[in-house]
Amino acid sequence: APLQIKYTEVEPCFACMTKTHIIVASTQDIYVWQYDSGAKKLTAGITNDLSIYHLPSNLRSNKEAAFHIDETNFSDTSPKDFVPEVDPNNDPISCITASDKFLMIGRSSGSVHRYTIPHISLENKYTLSRQPKKIALNCKSARLGVIDTNGHLTFLDLEPEEDEDSEEEAEPKEKEGKSGRESKESDSRESRSTVA
Repeated sequence: APLQIKYTEVEPCFACMTKTHIIVASTQDIYVWQYDSGAKKLTAGITNDLSIYHLPSNLRSNKEAAFHIDETNFSDTSPKDFVPEVDPNNDPISCITASDKFLMIGRSSGSVHRYTIPHISLENKYTLSRQPKKIALNCKSARLGVIDTNGHLTFLDLEPEEDEDSEEEAEPKEKEGKSGRESKESDSRESRSTVA
């Protein structure tokens, strides 16, 4: 038996879930539901933060939010009164993912939007050369994996690592790694020497 049921006007074309939130998206609208009452612990310190007071009341409450993908200044409409867009969007949503820190939304143009969680606020936009088909965040929400429509896997660093340990670990990887062209050239040299 279901523990909780929620109805929304947003057509669920895409969905993802974190420990505290369920996010549903159509091709142009997003609905965020904070389903876990334990999330109060996450938002307890945020109420004293003046940076969220510019947000409308429906986003400050952190229980439910609904908005259009092209909105930058979120309206003060309650999610219950939210009316989904009827006209098709020229740049529809193609994929979504979320973690305890971020909601990431990929669009057909190659744009990826980063929103903060638990208070929903557009924080950054990234531009990719191709349309993302599948996106996923690592456990620290510091890197985004993207598979595009051609099947290419790309990684985006969302936050620079500041730990000394992580810098020490990263140095050998940079030295060992080869660019695609260098590895092809070395492979062709090896194959020539084998044939000879």
